[in-house]
Amino acid sequence: EARASIRSRLEELRIATVTLDQEKAPPGVEPDDEAVETLLREESDRVHRFYDEHPDRYHVPERVRARHVLVRVEKDAAEEKVAEARKRIDAALARLEAGEDFAKVAAELSEDPGSKDRGGDLGFFPRGQMVPAFEDVAFQQKDGETSAVVRTDFGFHVIRTEGHEAAKDRSFDEAAREIAEELAGADRARALARETSDRLIEAVRAGKSLEEAARERSVALNRSDWLRRSPEGIVPGLGAAPQVLTSAFAASPDAPSLDRVFEVGSNLVMVQVLERRGPTEEDIARELPAERTKLLTARRNQLRSEWLGEARTRLARQGDLVVDLSVLEGA
Repeated sequence: EARASIRSRLEELRIATVTLDQEKAPPGVEPDDEAVETLLREESDRVHRFYDEHPDRYHVPERVRARHVLVRVEKDAAEEKVAEARKRIDAALARLEAGEDFAKVAAELSEDPGSKDRGGDLGFFPRGQMVPAFEDVAFQQKDGETSAVVRTDFGFHVIRTEGHEAAKDRSFDEAAREIAEELAGADRARALARETSDRLIEAVRAGKSLEEAARERSVALNRSDWLRRSPEGIVPGLGAAPQVLTSAFAASPDAPSLDRVFEVGSNLVMVQVLERRGPTEEDIARELPAERTKLLTARRNQLRSEWLGEARTRLARQGDLVVDLSVLEGA
């Protein structure tokens, strides 16, 4: 029994899986306009329910639009480099205070490659997108106001705030088509996943391996490293999938491609066992003493529990049970 337990625990296998997402269609597959219009026209309750169940998705936080001029200097730079950078940003600020166009100065002097060609324009952004020292100034300033020099981990900035947008909730009418497009896409993905899995299982039942069937239909196949049994049933790429792992270990060597579809989260999953290997005799011999002790302990505990249960029942029937200790087991 100990040897069998060791073999089961240390047995390993490699599997191939096909994973089909039921919520997101493959790249290039989009819902057609007719499906979207049908949802809006005939399933408006479904669209509205999605809106009501996901309020955070349609909340637009406060945003601000800003430009900046950046002179880069590392936060731990030597004093002379910091002084040189400060001199350059002070020169930029002086030109702005003299009335020069902010976009022009930024295009000439800013060292931010992402916004330099746009005259320092960063567009609208919410809190949490920029470093705190930068966004605190941008949000606190009034529209059209230009800051003094601001130091961040990136260097020295001069910031101009150009617009504020208050937080708001998008109305259902504003979001309805976007929701219908998402739901139609999910419907399309689900239909494609079901159709593809049906065809693959048909091919497996006709005698082909999952590898062959997937290759014929140009479906992606994922191959795992060596896996062992585990209570959680963790399969890399799938997460917790105990049914998948248990079924793979139970698969017959004569039928390594399983002729069933597993549902793991939003995915449909099909499995083929590629390779198996068990522990060597040396592995078993090394594990045997500890395994025997573990099994004996478990057997003793089982027998003790059964004996106590039988004694409790007999004493209760005879009227001799004074204190039922079982009520204290969870205390």
